[in-house]
This record gives sequence, structure tokens and C-alpha cells, in this order.
Amino acid sequence: MTEKKHEQEEDQKLDTSGQNNNGSGQNEIEELKKEIETLKESLARSQADYSNLIRRSEKEKDETKIYIVTKVVNKILPFIDNLERAKELIPEELKDNSRVNWIDWIYLAVLKQLESLEIKPFESLWQELDVNLHEVLMQWPWKEWIIVKEIERWYKLWEKVLRLAKVIVGNWEE
Repeated sequence: MTEKKHEQEEDQKLDTSGQNNNGSGQNEIEELKKEIETLKESLARSQADYSNLIRRSEKEKDETKIYIVTKVVNKILPFIDNLERAKELIPEELKDNSRVNWIDWIYLAVLKQLESLEIKPFESLWQELDVNLHEVLMQWPWKEWIIVKEIERWYKLWEKVLRLAKVIVGNWEE
């Protein structure tokens, strides 16, 4: 009988421990669900932070490239301007002379290298003045705000203007 009593006590212990485990098991499941949600939110935030970091570092890399290229190109542009002026000063009878053609060859080679860096010159002659692209040095009698002479071209890298064009514009309406 003691054996039977002992078995009954064991059964009761199992029943009560099962109920306790079931109740605490439910609590554990709820806690684990909360922890999973917290981890999911943390993962989502971490992924967003990582995505923002990648985007920010790409932007900084592009800005650094533009800064460096701008500094170097702005040192080279006066040389290009001088080559353009030298080409303009060559008399017609000497334009086919091989001793003079080197100016044109160097000028074209430098422009080609700039284009390989995605730097492009733009002409402004006979176009309407755009204060975002042109710096007015003088005015001549001609149609108002039409560019009649370009002293220096403007250059652009992607969408960034590297240098404004220096121009002479008309100052009266025809």
C-alpha cells in the first residue's frame, strides 16, 4: 500500500508539475515571441543602418572624387585656355604648317584626356546668358544678354559646373 500511495504522490507531482510547466511554458513562449520580435526589429534597424552607411559612403566617395578632380582640372584649365588663344593667333598661311600643328595636337590630346574623366567643355557663343554658367566681363552693342564673345569656356563634370565661362554679352535690343 505504501507503494500505491507513493505512486499516487508521484502521479500528483507529475500532474502539478505538468500544470506548472504548462503555465510557465506559456510564459516562456510569450517571452520568446517578444524576444523574437525585438530581434527582428533590431535586425531591420541594423539592415537600414547598413544600407544608409553604404549609400553615405558612396556619396562621400563621389564627392571626394569630384573635389580632387576639380582641384586638378582647375590647375589645367588655364593651360587649355592659353592653347585656345595660341590657336586663334596662328595666321591662316601657317595653319597647315607642321611646325605649328603641334599646338592643335596638344590641345586635342588634353581635351580627349578631360573627356575620359567625363569633363566636358561647352561653348556659349551666340547663346542667351545663364548666370549659373556665365560670368559677364564686358558688354558690347548687340542683342541684349546674347553672348557675343567667349573669353574662357565653361566646363562640367557630370552635373557639377567646374568653372563658369567668362563672356562678353550684348547690352541693347536690336
